[in-house]
Amino acid sequence: MSGLTLANRVYLRAEHCPIDPSNRTSVELVFHELAHVLQFRRHPFLFPLQYLLQHLRYGYANNPAEVEARQIAANLVEQYFRNDG
Repeated sequence: MSGLTLANRVYLRAEHCPIDPSNRTSVELVFHELAHVLQFRRHPFLFPLQYLLQHLRYGYANNPAEVEARQIAANLVEQYFRNDG
């Protein structure tokens, strides 16, 4: 685990701090965790319970919240590095 989101707070492992804006992996991780913040803000009371139940049912990799966060992060990181150059 490289990052963790709890409600509106994002926690990153020390090796990702400070964030290197030229490191694709670190930038994608931040986008991924921020996607979880958005998911929480959409349904602040339901999301934590729903995430846990889906985690138990589908596992981490197939948890719909994780799938969505990976898709959002992949799209954003593509845009970020396309516009950076």
